Amino acid sequence: MEPLQSLDWDTKFFGFQIARINNPHASADELRQARLQMLERKIPLAYWAADEPTGRVQEIAVELGGTLVDQKLTFAAAVQDLPQPDLPALELVESYQPEMPMADLKKLAVDSGIYSRFVVDPKFPKEKAIAMFEEWIVRSANKAIADDVLVIRQNGRIAGMSTVARKGDVGSIGLVAVSEKFRGRQFGEALVRAAQNWSRQLELKEIQVTTQHANLPARRLYEKCNFHLKKMEYFYHFWC
Repeated sequence: MEPLQSLDWDTKFFGFQIARINNPHASADELRQARLQMLERKIPLAYWAADEPTGRVQEIAVELGGTLVDQKLTFAAAVQDLPQPDLPALELVESYQPEMPMADLKKLAVDSGIYSRFVVDPKFPKEKAIAMFEEWIVRSANKAIADDVLVIRQNGRIAGMSTVARKGDVGSIGLVAVSEKFRGRQFGEALVRAAQNWSRQLELKEIQVTTQHANLPARRLYEKCNFHLKKMEYFYHFWC
């Protein structure tokens, strides 16, 4: 396995070459080798998603210029075990339609990414991070990278949204956000429960959602919705 893999989409979108360190269990020597390849190939940035590196490997990563920018949490739930809650806000959830305001969706998508490593890392251009989340929701609404966008509307505006996609027999929630002025009405829970119901209707076995360790409100929401922590990844950014 090559230490580094070029990431075509990221490179094209952000406008500079980006790669990934392939081995999530990379040793200190493998990290050094990847760093040398970055210098030789003049790659400005490499991501590394590590599966709980040891203390020494973490030290080496930092010595080599790596910055821990995210602790990514994957939550999962067995669909057949999920309750069907009596939640009035569930009745407000519907599928996004092209005539609904895309500007509202874009704003919510950007809001959903405030804890993202692309936002947390100050070396990323802020405008590109915003554009990435806007692109994400547009491609989700067009069903290029999602199967549906679930929304709640209030007074003709989109108050909250969640994106859902099917990957084999697993459902995946991508983005979740509720407009600040509509929080406290259980809209977030309704959108997550609706995504669970969507997975149930498709007879999927599991549903997953990811968030950042720093995003305590999201973690609490998913735990309330019967998700359990399945995996944690440590994301490092290596810049040259």
